[in-house]
Amino acid sequence: MITRAEIENALKTKGEIVQIDHLKRFLIKADNLDIKKYILLRLAGINESHGFLLDAAKNIDTAADISITFKEKKELYMKEAEIYVKLGNFIMADAVLQKALTQATMKEKRECQDKYLEFYNIHGRINENAGRHRKSLEYYEKLYSIPQSDEKKAEIVKNIFNDTLNE
Repeated sequence: MITRAEIENALKTKGEIVQIDHLKRFLIKADNLDIKKYILLRLAGINESHGFLLDAAKNIDTAADISITFKEKKELYMKEAEIYVKLGNFIMADAVLQKALTQATMKEKRECQDKYLEFYNIHGRINENAGRHRKSLEYYEKLYSIPQSDEKKAEIVKNIFNDTLNE
C-alpha cells in the first residue's frame, strides 16, 4: 500500500517531468481510491502548468469519476470544463458541464452555469488583451449562444463590437 508521504518523499527532489513519470508508476501500484485521486490531481496540476491541457483534463475526469461525493465530482467536472474552455474545445466543455450539472442541486446548478459563463468571459478577455481578436471573438460568440439574460447578452455584443473594431 502506497501512502501520500511515500509519494511526496519520492517526488520532492525530482523535476516536474520526472515527477509525471513517477506519478504514473505510482498510479499503477495504487490500491486505494483516495491515493489514486491524489495522484491523478497531482498529475493534472503538473500537466496544466506545462500546458499539457488535454492530459490534465483527462486526469481530472478520471479523478472525478472515482470521487465519492457529489460536491467533489461537481467541482472536478467544473475544473475540467474550464480546461476545455481554455483549449477552445467548446463541445467537450458543454458535455462536461452537463456532467457537473447532474451532480448539483438546483441552487448549485445556477452557480455552475454562472461560473461556466464566466470561463468564456475570462478567456475572451485574455485573448482580447493579448491581441488575439479572432480567438476572443470565438469565445464571445459561444458565450452569446448560451441562454442568459438580455443584459448579459448586450454586454457580450459590446465586447464583440470592440473586438471587431480592433481587428
